[in-house]
Amino acid sequence: MSVSQFESETIAVGLFEQSPEWVSAKTALNKDKENFELWESFILITESLSGPLGLESTDMVKHTTRQTYDEFLARFPLLFGYWKKYAEIERLFSGDEDYENILSRAVESFPNSIDLWVDYLSHIMVHRFNDFENLRTLFEKSIKFCGRDFLSHPIWDKYIEFESKLRPDSIEILRILKQVITYPLHQYARYLQEFVRVSSLHHITESVSSEKLSEIKATVRSAGQDENDEALLKYHIDSYNVLVYEKTKQDVMDRWQYESQITRSYFHVAPLEDSQLELWKNYIKYEESKGDFNQTRFLYERALVPCAIYDSIWLRYIRWLSQYPDMDDEIRALYIKATTCFVPSVKTFVRYQYALFEEKLKNYDAARKILLDMQLKNSGQGEPFIYRIQFERRIGTPELSISYCTKLLNLGNSTKKITTSSDDQVVSKDEATSPITIDTSDSIEELEEFKKGLVLNESIKGTIAAEVAKIQWKNMYNIPGARKTFRSFSDTLVNSLYFWSSYFQFELEQCKTYSAAGSNSKRFKYISKLVDIMRSRARIPPYAINDLIRSYMDTLLACGTKQMMNDYMKLDSEVNGPFSVNHAIKRKIAPDSKPETTNRRLKLENGHPGVEVSDKHPNENYFAKYLQQQDGILAP
Repeated sequence: MSVSQFESETIAVGLFEQSPEWVSAKTALNKDKENFELWESFILITESLSGPLGLESTDMVKHTTRQTYDEFLARFPLLFGYWKKYAEIERLFSGDEDYENILSRAVESFPNSIDLWVDYLSHIMVHRFNDFENLRTLFEKSIKFCGRDFLSHPIWDKYIEFESKLRPDSIEILRILKQVITYPLHQYARYLQEFVRVSSLHHITESVSSEKLSEIKATVRSAGQDENDEALLKYHIDSYNVLVYEKTKQDVMDRWQYESQITRSYFHVAPLEDSQLELWKNYIKYEESKGDFNQTRFLYERALVPCAIYDSIWLRYIRWLSQYPDMDDEIRALYIKATTCFVPSVKTFVRYQYALFEEKLKNYDAARKILLDMQLKNSGQGEPFIYRIQFERRIGTPELSISYCTKLLNLGNSTKKITTSSDDQVVSKDEATSPITIDTSDSIEELEEFKKGLVLNESIKGTIAAEVAKIQWKNMYNIPGARKTFRSFSDTLVNSLYFWSSYFQFELEQCKTYSAAGSNSKRFKYISKLVDIMRSRARIPPYAINDLIRSYMDTLLACGTKQMMNDYMKLDSEVNGPFSVNHAIKRKIAPDSKPETTNRRLKLENGHPGVEVSDKHPNENYFAKYLQQQDGILAP
């Protein structure tokens, strides 16, 4: 059952609905189902209202409890303690059969948990021991998922215990021991001793795999000796097993430098300490250097328990796995787990990589769905919209991508349209403020974003408008059209840092591009005008404006003419000088756009004699945000 199926209106009635605390907790949870603390609070409140749990519990209590745990563990499947608790609750409700069913679900959801496997297998050994073929299959499955864990001895011990009850010192036990002594485990020496004891009870040829036995016999034959000579075979087999032991011993010692420092091998939503995250990365790097695919893959799976919320570990695993052939299904499964369950939705990059993966495989509908989900869940972030716009351009055409952008802007009640005119002329004042002239005839009602109720803030509108201009510039090679798009939105998107920095970068690149051809004076007129517009109109942090202007000043030195040095020195005074010479900001914060007005107000507020100015807003300090933050430095 998915988390999205948790519809509070239908979960419970009566006792729970009558509790304001429970209703409040449920309402808060429905608004933020990724919040672990809200889940914990909701579970505690639900249990406190349920009373003692048992066979006599009402159907309503049973239903609500099950529904809550089902949804919680679907969202956080690596919390083995809650799985054990849920199983115990089911035992109280219905008995051992449902207890077993929950544990079965637990190991399916969290197959790397040694604790859950031991509980599950122990229960079956007690209640269904005669079903030994199924039990053996389950033990093999547990070994597949947990057998290489440095501390996996509880599962190996349980497996050996099971086989010993069937037949002590059997060939099956020897088979298990042959496998376990090759793994670098904490208890390797104990298993080697048991291997030596059990192998002495069987024919010497049973102490190695059939493949290794064939290899040893071939070596004996090549030396001109009798391959059936048992004494000779014993010598070679014992020598081989000594090498196995020495290798395993060294592997354990090498890994101990990492294993001994691990303080959290379980999952929690709280971040790992930086030193622990770095430890896991170094451990993985070591394992990769050894070149053992199975051992490396197992360590990745193990690391993804304590590091589940870190997209860097997921992406590293995926990139490592992608070097091997025929891994698309495994990689997709990792992306699905990372993006639907573990990595918080605010971390968009791993989802973008997932979309690129599907795009690479030409699964365009799947890629678009991933990107749309990112946009809906992170409607205040610009990156998901940039990813989507670029995607639509790659799989379609620049025009189709612009059409999509226009629809998005119409969601925000924008009436502007977009042009693809290619006339390379200096834009006049009238032309600069006229509406853009190209649009799509498609209705926005067909847009999924519209159906989902997506609302765009000004920052996102600025991002979208800037991306339109970039497509016109970089993909359609339509510089006048890009300039017209930027200018058309510059009067409304005054708060979008991405828009203004993109606009500035566009004009700056034109200066650099055309300087070699000797026609750059006209290009510098564009950016010089933009500097004035940005300083007077843009409502972005002053330090950001100054950083952009400094890049323009560098370009003036590198690409400008001697006549332009006057502009350079003027900008240098205003950008790098004291506030008293920054006339652009003074104009911006003055009610009448006159720097003299700001000067008079500064004198008045600093206690100097001056002409008192009429104050339309006596409780508003016009200068606060500018005086407090100049070039990113707080004023004393």
